[in-house]
Amino acid sequence: MSARSKPASNAPCHYSEVAARVRACVAPLVCLVLFGVGCASDEPEPKATGGTPACEAAVATASAPPAMCEPLLANAAEVTAVVAPYLPKGAPPLRVVIDDGWQRGWGDWRPNQKFPDGISGLATTLHNRGLSVGIWLAPLLVLEDSALAKAHPAWFVKGAAFVHLKMGRMLVLDATHPEAAAHLHETITTIVSWGVDLLKIDFLFAGLFNGGRHADVTATESFNLALSVIRDAAGPDTVLLGVGAPPIPTLKWVDAWRMGPDIAVENFGAVWAFLPNELRAMGARWPLCRATLCDPDPPVLRTLSQDEVDFGAWTVALAGGAWFLSDDLRTLPKTRRTWGHDQGRVDLSLAGVPAEPESVFMAAPPKQLSNAIFDHLRQESTHVVPAIWRLSDGRRVGFNVGDTATIVAGVPVPSHAARLLPD
Repeated sequence: MSARSKPASNAPCHYSEVAARVRACVAPLVCLVLFGVGCASDEPEPKATGGTPACEAAVATASAPPAMCEPLLANAAEVTAVVAPYLPKGAPPLRVVIDDGWQRGWGDWRPNQKFPDGISGLATTLHNRGLSVGIWLAPLLVLEDSALAKAHPAWFVKGAAFVHLKMGRMLVLDATHPEAAAHLHETITTIVSWGVDLLKIDFLFAGLFNGGRHADVTATESFNLALSVIRDAAGPDTVLLGVGAPPIPTLKWVDAWRMGPDIAVENFGAVWAFLPNELRAMGARWPLCRATLCDPDPPVLRTLSQDEVDFGAWTVALAGGAWFLSDDLRTLPKTRRTWGHDQGRVDLSLAGVPAEPESVFMAAPPKQLSNAIFDHLRQESTHVVPAIWRLSDGRRVGFNVGDTATIVAGVPVPSHAARLLPD
């Protein structure tokens, strides 16, 4: 079956349709996300960004050095060894997803010198090893001082810009301009032609910025046009993972959706404070995971305690749409490489059906709007989230985001931990 089975009307899968119909569009994705795989380069290392979705597995890396990035390939082999025992018979190949850092610049979506044989050369190597290939890009953003922006100023939304904390000021491509739309279409078809069958399209929210456009349409109408161009260019057999994307206008065009923020942020690394943030996102958005495959970002194996790793793995299992790894397994002790993984949680992560909170009403509201960065700086957990969830297999799991042990449904749960509960 193709990645996206079109209905008789040829309309894309729509967010309002039932989960069974959505699962007919694309199988859940298993994704293994590996950041910063020690890749040599003459260029400064660009910022790595988050993950990908489930019944395929993906290995993502921030960048790749010459000679096909042997560290990436070695890590892919390690990940395959960990993942393969849990995958169902006949599962699609594991997938390597090349993350931010492969491109010459934002808006210049051609491989840089880290890939002397191009992405197509790397894809050939990976295909020969039985792996599929995905890639990250931000298709609607272009660096303000880039050659493209200077050559075609009419292609961008007037008065709209996004300032990236590291990369700087970006302009927003105006999909209502025929030439800009043609450029967007050609960019996507070219990338797919390299042997890529998953596109992790990020920062999509920028397409909804207000501003002057070539056509007299609303920002939402322009966003819809941009996503339709990407979908058409990618084709029905390419999986689209929407990231940084508002759900309602996005879900009808994509096959999977990042339903929360990144699990780790540059300058902080992998720290506890971001895990409750992911659980809160799941608590707010779980109904949408009935209409698409939700990517909650991966469980993090490095630096965290085993209870915290398990907490993250149970959060992934709640979403039911993706399974990732986000570490260079070669650098981890062998005992740590399998933390958070067991057949039950993997099966839940790939079920294509989300868990449900037993109650969405908290005993007391938060004292303030929680923020993962502030929590980390204060070394205090302030998130308020649903504590008890009913899993898609009927079991129950309890979470404790607090900094002290507690009792959940009669079961002692340590701080920063999750435990299965009695029925």
